[in-house]
Amino acid sequence: MLVLAAAALVALPVAGCSDDGNGAGTARREPVTGSFVGAVAGSDAYVAIVVGPRGDALAYVTDGAWSVDWLDGTLHRGAAALGNQGGATIDAKFGRGRVTGSFTRPQSPPLTFSAQPARAPAGLYRAREDFADGLYVGGWVVLPDGTERGTVRRYETPLAPGEVDATTFMPGDESFTVPGGVLRPDLVGASADLSLPS
Repeated sequence: MLVLAAAALVALPVAGCSDDGNGAGTARREPVTGSFVGAVAGSDAYVAIVVGPRGDALAYVTDGAWSVDWLDGTLHRGAAALGNQGGATIDAKFGRGRVTGSFTRPQSPPLTFSAQPARAPAGLYRAREDFADGLYVGGWVVLPDGTERGTVRRYETPLAPGEVDATTFMPGDESFTVPGGVLRPDLVGASADLSLPS
């Protein structure tokens, strides 16, 4: 079971000055870390992006139904290009207290999104557990107003319709029951393992 941070701290890019040795200041960017959540325009999907202190980034996009994508990548100079093996991509720019960008799935037009810094209980929640009937991965995006989108997938054999109702998850739930056992959802923070669920 992955051990994830219980809360996300957000540090937005700010311009600072450093001395070049001659008394002249040069502009520099502070690192971006933390969790950002928002809606994907033109769809029912929500997006969450978590950035670690070394620039590693994990994103989750779901409409709570058929559309589910976990993506990863790195942030460099205020921008990030994320992707997954299925061909979905996110191009994101960080600045002025928010993240803007586009999300694209194969053979679909790009959709724009805007995401704001998330403070608990808002954020990205993730649960992963290998049970006898398969590997389960659950993910939920919770917005600051409390609305959420989430899904649970079983990777060896698909879940039958109605087998799991992801909408019953509430931020702060320490367990979530699935046919194979009990998942333990965690709020994904900047210090968490930001690799793709596998």
